[in-house]
Amino acid sequence: MVNANLNAQIEEDDDDENVSFRCGEAYGICANNGCCSKFGYCGTTDEHCNIENKCQKSYGICYDKDKDGKKITVGVVKETKTATTTSTTEKTKSNKTTSTKTKNNSSPTSENYKCGKGYGHCGRGYCCSKYGWCGLTEDFCEPNSCQPDYGVCWYKQRSKTSITSVSGRCGYHYGSCPDGLCCSKYGWCGSTDAYCDADKCQVDYGSCKNFSNKFDDTVIRDDGRCGKGVGRCGHGTCCSKYGWCGNTAAYCKVDSGCQKSYGECSK
Repeated sequence: MVNANLNAQIEEDDDDENVSFRCGEAYGICANNGCCSKFGYCGTTDEHCNIENKCQKSYGICYDKDKDGKKITVGVVKETKTATTTSTTEKTKSNKTTSTKTKNNSSPTSENYKCGKGYGHCGRGYCCSKYGWCGLTEDFCEPNSCQPDYGVCWYKQRSKTSITSVSGRCGYHYGSCPDGLCCSKYGWCGSTDAYCDADKCQVDYGSCKNFSNKFDDTVIRDDGRCGKGVGRCGHGTCCSKYGWCGNTAAYCKVDSGCQKSYGECSK
């Protein structure tokens, strides 16, 4: 099993070779209920897990606060098998340190996030590409690149069985608010401006103020698209110059063309 109790300082080490601890778009979901930090490392500290520290809830669990300020768990969980498995260990030496990598022959971990026939279904909300990998970009999710039997596909009607009914919650995983209520960008139903203003509202899951149609560029889209005349990205994600939402440097860096009017950006 992967030990997720990493020191926060590991996030600063760009030379770390142990990809068992990595997570994010290029690596997948953390195993063993770990949190994925903004730097792309799995762990269980506040630096990894708190939403305000930009924990990546698409790649592990995160801790947020509900509308009453109470701590709640959000994000996705990757289930792992508890049965004993055969493993092999390889040691590699360098001038600086000796690192140990373990190859586990059990179900795929975040470093080997396969899907499709012989592998199974992607985690909740993920798309399975035609090449058998789980991800969130157009290469994984477009209908001509996607395996609908093993994950989400864009522009396809979602299965009703994937929606979990939780009182007061709304959005992709929870469904729509009751009639007359708005679904905020954080996934809660309400009726104030914090829930209903077009730039804070998910139009697919409730009422929204001041929009003409679902393609108004002030509205948060649910299909990963963004930009002028298209829509905004959800909380914590960036709109790339090509009009797709994501949270890696290719989406978020200003130098890469991040569109700050339609999502978050970083220098």
